[in-house]
Amino acid sequence: MHEYAVTKRLVEIVLEEASRANLKKVTRIKVVLGALRGFVPQAIEFYFSYLAKNTLAEGAALEFELVEGRAKCLSCGKVFNLKESFSCPVCESSDIEIIKGEEFYIASIEGN
Repeated sequence: MHEYAVTKRLVEIVLEEASRANLKKVTRIKVVLGALRGFVPQAIEFYFSYLAKNTLAEGAALEFELVEGRAKCLSCGKVFNLKESFSCPVCESSDIEIIKGEEFYIASIEGN
């Protein structure tokens, strides 16, 4: 359900930026989404179609760029993908710094 709130804000930002750019219609929105955010793209698309109804963003295509989770071990320096474990695959330390995967932003808005 947390996708509803973030999608509502996403629509607000898109409409604000489209207004600033004097767009009559928004056709495509590129969203960068980190895997560690826990957001489901299909849920965002569902809420977007509902929240954008009767606005200049209605019918716009949402394009997601998914960013894999990555971390750096603060003990040994190894950089690794975060898939199943939040510990270093080399030294097994859980003293890590997340360096990718928490992104959530609008990369571009297209329209005419």
